[in-house]
Amino acid sequence: MKKLLLTIVLVVSFSFTNASLAEDLFITPHFQPSNYKETELLYDLKEWRAEKDSHVTVRHLQLIRTGELNREETTYDRLANKIFLTVRLKIEAKDQPLSYSIPSLTSMSEQTEYDTVKDYTSDFTSIELEPGETEEITLTFLPKPKSSGFENFHVLQLTNYIAEETYKTERIILPISEEGKKIVQEHKQGIYPDNIQSKALFQKDPVVQLQIEKEQTAEGIGNFKLHGLEVSLLKESKMHGQIDMVVSNVKPGQLALSFHISVESSSDIKRLFNLKPTLTLNGEKYSAARSFSTPGTFIELTAEDGEITQYLVFVIEESEWRKVDHASLSLGPVFALDHREVNQSNVDFLLEWGDR
Repeated sequence: MKKLLLTIVLVVSFSFTNASLAEDLFITPHFQPSNYKETELLYDLKEWRAEKDSHVTVRHLQLIRTGELNREETTYDRLANKIFLTVRLKIEAKDQPLSYSIPSLTSMSEQTEYDTVKDYTSDFTSIELEPGETEEITLTFLPKPKSSGFENFHVLQLTNYIAEETYKTERIILPISEEGKKIVQEHKQGIYPDNIQSKALFQKDPVVQLQIEKEQTAEGIGNFKLHGLEVSLLKESKMHGQIDMVVSNVKPGQLALSFHISVESSSDIKRLFNLKPTLTLNGEKYSAARSFSTPGTFIELTAEDGEITQYLVFVIEESEWRKVDHASLSLGPVFALDHREVNQSNVDFLLEWGDR
């Protein structure tokens, strides 16, 4: 009898330890895998790389699938019979105070969106940090109603909203499978952080990168600088899911000309800058590809805003690039808020490249 009792105690002790290990395996706040008939860790990723000088780092990511609830008395659970994603982030203030808001998770094309699950997410609405301070948060996401599930994608995009002296966003590309990790590692994006990569339609295979450094001033209006040009061959990207395709009039094999510029207003009057930028090549005028440029629309500026960086993207045929030895980039005119042109606000940069 004593021997039988000892055996029962050993079995119960082993089961309890096993359950504890399962609980510790998952990073989702308040998540109890034992509540479900089955729980599977589909993907686990630690310390995903951050871009240089970024304020947000991915410490840990998990894609998790649950089965039905074990307990009949529980009538509702948002995670039951679902695939969900949990991400642990480290937020770091550099040399300025930082304010951080709840980020958004989308597919790379931004057509599919995901919601945070409040009951399984760190309790915060915004984070305020002083220089040098850090804080970690954990967020759990589910697809929005009528949105595609995680199983339809290998790569997603986390957009972080940060305010220092100015407001900005930092995008992190998140692989949610081993295939996604491979896609991200092989993806060519060039140097300039325009929106070609974030839209995930194409990858950029750099052809030419030129440092230019030209400057012009429109008196009483603003100061304009042209820093450089990155020319890239557009190739189809594997980052977007087949279920989330985006129709575009830009085709693989065309060239993207990304101009790095900065603009600073010299007036206290709020005005619209870069509303209608154009590029003239071989006598033909091109408008900027707004969906690929960053920011994608015009900029409202006064002198208080300081210098603002922008990447303007123009898409041309490769054959046109081969014929070009000079071009003209126009950043004007500047407009008032009622969309009337400001006199003498046209700014043109003449460019000569010669043999390439």
